[in-house]
Amino acid sequence: MKLKKGKYLFVTGIVVVISIFYTVWMNTKLDKQKNIVNLEHIKMDKEELEFGGLEEKIKLMETEDGGYGYLTEEAKNLVDLYSTYYADKTFEVLRYQNKGILDGESLDLNLFNVDNASLSDIFYYCSLVGDLNKNEEFSKMIENQILELRKSDGTFSQDKGDLENNKNNVDYLATYMALYSLQKIKSSYDFNYVESWYKNSFRKEVDSGSYTIDKMENIKNLVEISKLFNFEIEDALKGKIKGMLKLMKQDLTSNSDTLPLLNLSTLLFLSKEIDEKTGLSSEKVKQILNRYKNEDGGYSLYIGEKSNALSTYLAASILKHELKDTLKNEVLEIESFLKRFELESGYFIPIDTINSDIVSTYYISEISDMLNFDTLKNVDKYLKDLNERDHPYYWVLKFKNDRTSLSPQDFEHIKYLLNAVVSSYTDESDINTLIEIYSYLEILIDSKVEINTDLKQKIKKNVENSVKKALKEDANYSSVQIESYGSLILSKLGEEGSRDLNKAVQSLTSSLNNLGNLEQDELEFLYFTLRAIREINPDQFNEIIEDEKLYSLISKTYISCFVGNGLFSYASDKGNIDLRSTFYGVWVFENVIRK
Repeated sequence: MKLKKGKYLFVTGIVVVISIFYTVWMNTKLDKQKNIVNLEHIKMDKEELEFGGLEEKIKLMETEDGGYGYLTEEAKNLVDLYSTYYADKTFEVLRYQNKGILDGESLDLNLFNVDNASLSDIFYYCSLVGDLNKNEEFSKMIENQILELRKSDGTFSQDKGDLENNKNNVDYLATYMALYSLQKIKSSYDFNYVESWYKNSFRKEVDSGSYTIDKMENIKNLVEISKLFNFEIEDALKGKIKGMLKLMKQDLTSNSDTLPLLNLSTLLFLSKEIDEKTGLSSEKVKQILNRYKNEDGGYSLYIGEKSNALSTYLAASILKHELKDTLKNEVLEIESFLKRFELESGYFIPIDTINSDIVSTYYISEISDMLNFDTLKNVDKYLKDLNERDHPYYWVLKFKNDRTSLSPQDFEHIKYLLNAVVSSYTDESDINTLIEIYSYLEILIDSKVEINTDLKQKIKKNVENSVKKALKEDANYSSVQIESYGSLILSKLGEEGSRDLNKAVQSLTSSLNNLGNLEQDELEFLYFTLRAIREINPDQFNEIIEDEKLYSLISKTYISCFVGNGLFSYASDKGNIDLRSTFYGVWVFENVIRK
């Protein structure tokens, strides 16, 4: 799953998602003087705000290349029952307990439309919920949908399309899912036929044709059905299965490069069910399993593919049941891998490999610096990726991390990028363009690199026009952004004391009184306003902090967007947590609230 990003500043797309988020509490809190502040002078539900869990959360965002990907909280709309089910099963295996993450009170009836739900989603949902019978109406809806997928022979189809198009195919996995779900909701469905159907189907499957991988999967699913009803496997059939397992072992050891991890799991599962040794040593099992392991700590279904939920669950089962506790590091890596995708509610977003991105890495760098987090050990490795060389945050990070590493050629490239963005500047240019210009200017000016006078004049003229246009608008987050970064650019160009710059700073100061009238983006509004004032006119910034009315308004806005454990939402409804807003919140805390 690839996260879509706004050009530079904004994190948007598939996942600006979550009214709910997963939070990892640290066992030891950070230094209280550094990361906790009391706000006794205003009314609030909590006396303290803390950032203790944020560092642990950030560590989960790190990728193999040393960069950082998106916050799980930014993917709430991607809640995935498949990933949630297999992640929960994995934790159950690793901890030898049934986690039972959902109960009757946490039922989210909007996760899927029951009328069109597949048996898979119904099965995952029924498996995760502790007691579905607390909602009889919903249970009845589930039962009706399952029975609509029943075929005349007593088996079930995965969905309505499969029921229509594959009438002659027997789907033992779908049948297992249906029977399990009907049991779970305590359906009045007549199960009396199941035993005779099971025995006939089992004999037919074992006796039909020679060994194939599909045949072994069918047998496995039938065994799963037998366990639902405590049916016994006939001894005569066990003997035939043993012969097929030998062929399966040979196939697995000689062709493992092309076979899925599912085959190893099936071999081990069926061997255990019929009390047959696999003939594979623990070392051999470990050797085969490691071929499916990825650097992110998860496991892939096929060698070389991305990690996913099912294959990671299969690997965890093999680790704990076959290799016992001999691979403790692998178990910890699996847990860390899965937690990366978990939300506070217990649901999971799709479990897939997460790629780093320059925007998230930049925000993490800024947050880590402000809170003294030790989370950027491998950023040098990430910055070796030249694919990001045309992004301003790449050069900001490069300059910040080791400015001596910038070569004359690097500065020439930065000047080229600055010239390009200025050349494309129009009256419609937004905050992203201003951030890009400011980022390049800051690096060049602070490094005492000469900038063409004509280019500086062109920047000054364009930015002044944008600021004048913003000053004519009523204070809103868009106008404040332009005034903020426009002012920072003019200040960086040495325009302190200019009329336009002073006007912009005064407008920003006045706009703070509008904080209570915003319906969203309050924290963003606050950050842009205060940052420009602080850097351009420190004395005025201090006056704002000392003004009881303004400081109270700032504090209330800050608290309204504080969700807990260091995370922030861009609106006071606390339902839209993202990394950008968390950065804004930490900045306000460090530069205003702590003061």
